[in-house]
Amino acid sequence: MRLRVLRMLFAIFRFYTDSGMDLDEDIAGLLVGNTSPEERPVIAGWAQDALKQKAPWSSGERYEMLLAALERANSL
Repeated sequence: MRLRVLRMLFAIFRFYTDSGMDLDEDIAGLLVGNTSPEERPVIAGWAQDALKQKAPWSSGERYEMLLAALERANSL
């Protein structure tokens, strides 16, 4: 299990390194821009669950921005 987690972390690192993307910004853009109208409510559900489970000291701003972007994309 630990090796799988480390492999996934490396894959994220490699993606970040190879693409030059800012992970804080581009992952949300990829989720909004590369998903179907049917997939977006599923992602919104994940974001809402994450908001409910976030640490009390953690900001939910990124999740809220993702939710707003998903809603805008579905209204187009």
